[in-house]
Amino acid sequence: MNSHWGTRLLTLIICAVALQAHAEAHSERLKLIFDTPDKQPADYRINVAGSFNEWQMNTASQMNWDESEKRYQYSVPKGQSYISFNYYKNGDFQNPLATRFGKPNTCGFILPPDTQSSFKPDFYGWAKDPSKTPPETIVGKLITLTDFPMPELNRSGDIYIHLPESYQESFNKRYPVVYMLDGQNLFSESAAYSDEWQVDETVIAAQMDIIVVGIANGPERWKEYNPWDAVNYRGEKIKGQGENTIGFIEKSLKPYIDSTYRTLTSVDHTALMGSSLGGLMALYGAIEHSQTFGKVAAFSPSFSFATTEGQLFLMPVQSNLINAAKKASPTPGLKLYFDVGEVEYGSFILLDSLHNALLSAGFDSSQLHMVQDKLGRHCELDWSKRLPGALQWLFRE
Repeated sequence: MNSHWGTRLLTLIICAVALQAHAEAHSERLKLIFDTPDKQPADYRINVAGSFNEWQMNTASQMNWDESEKRYQYSVPKGQSYISFNYYKNGDFQNPLATRFGKPNTCGFILPPDTQSSFKPDFYGWAKDPSKTPPETIVGKLITLTDFPMPELNRSGDIYIHLPESYQESFNKRYPVVYMLDGQNLFSESAAYSDEWQVDETVIAAQMDIIVVGIANGPERWKEYNPWDAVNYRGEKIKGQGENTIGFIEKSLKPYIDSTYRTLTSVDHTALMGSSLGGLMALYGAIEHSQTFGKVAAFSPSFSFATTEGQLFLMPVQSNLINAAKKASPTPGLKLYFDVGEVEYGSFILLDSLHNALLSAGFDSSQLHMVQDKLGRHCELDWSKRLPGALQWLFRE
């Protein structure tokens, strides 16, 4: 056998061994076990979706009823997966597992590589059939302004104002202000859509003398929290109204807060924060409204894709946000925090692209703080875990 064919044979053997090892690794399965009080009606389904099947809700993702063990079961490839469970009838996929207080479990579950042969989540019921009343968990002084006028958005909405512990004692002191979007999710389980951020507990534990202003979202959140025309996860076109949202904060809300409370009004003492679409709006505030917001934090920001394809295949070139970042005019003194969890997208491609776009636009690296959370999920529980670090970095002298 000449050396040419010998080399080819060796290569084929190596490839065959590698393929076999790959197949064996992927042939290992992890059993998902799901206990419910009883078997569901015939026209209802329990589905499992996650990173293992690109979040597809279809016939193949239906859990199987095990008559002998009286429980639902499903198997997924062994290795790290991010999954959620849904209960539906006639195509309604918007009924996820409930939290312990009957709210939608938006966090799902992470199955680390060292998970053994099976995984069984706690069952507290389904989100559309809550079994418990969420508690009031407010700590400190919280003022709620019901139906606050929002002329820039042609509606009204609730505003939540959390004052620092020293506010009623230090009458000559003025405070920085943090404006946070999706305000109903910040302070109390009773008002939150899912789990709360625990912002009040966080700022008190960190002894931070700041005023936090939460702005409740409205029914048109997909439009009001998007500055550019885009598509949503269903592929529907969205006409962005995000500029109106920022306009409301600048023209109506900030003047009211500054005239009613003892605030530090300058840009250096005014922050904007948000998550998901709210994170997109926070970044938009940093790029287009840095004359108002000198400190910005975006948790798991949406990237405002121009097409469904860009969204499905994580194409940075299709992101309105990344393209806007490339054209941004850096403002000296601006501090910008942004993060994402790897299990949200399966990689950090988009976050890295955003970081590089800001650097190429002229931002100094000292102005940017990027956090890549290997096990971060797209939900309030994980954002609340990263909140203390973001606040400390933004307000560090």
